[in-house]
Amino acid sequence: MSRIGKKPIEIPKDTEIKIDGRKLTVKGPKGTLSHTIPECIEWKLDDGVLSFICEKNDKRSRALFGTTRSIVASQIVGVIQGFQKALELHGQGYKAALKGDKVELHVGFSHPVLIPFEKDKVLIEVKQISNKLATIKVSGIDKAMVGHYADQIRRVKPPDSYRAKGGQDENKGIRYKGERIRTKAGKSSA
Repeated sequence: MSRIGKKPIEIPKDTEIKIDGRKLTVKGPKGTLSHTIPECIEWKLDDGVLSFICEKNDKRSRALFGTTRSIVASQIVGVIQGFQKALELHGQGYKAALKGDKVELHVGFSHPVLIPFEKDKVLIEVKQISNKLATIKVSGIDKAMVGHYADQIRRVKPPDSYRAKGGQDENKGIRYKGERIRTKAGKSSA
């Protein structure tokens, strides 16, 4: 059995959990999230502690056991604190801007790249620091949505690990804040 699935979840005082059939709804100060519990997983809620029980012992049920517990635990953290990911655009002339419900990126292509996002699910903030650096902050209560939109932005121009030489040939691209890009050797003359 999953060690993560067996861990009970303590429900904070400012969080309310409502169970309707197989649908579990978590409500907190920042918003409301819901998740449908799979048929093979049962739950028990007593004295502010939520625990999950795996009824079957097949491979799919065991996989869903830990996943379900992790999703619900993330939702509880999300409605209390929220989640955020910060990205940095590195490169000469790289720019980012918000255009309504789209993020507009100028990252060295002949055209700007527009990435649509849902305003009710995530909040995106863009700050142009200099001509070579811009930051994008993606925040929201749903951990999966925050990660999804941060990944969509990063995929436009990920950093190249073969070009990190500094100066004019700096490692251009969009990366997570604090992410270190491991440089690799390019061609070698033999």
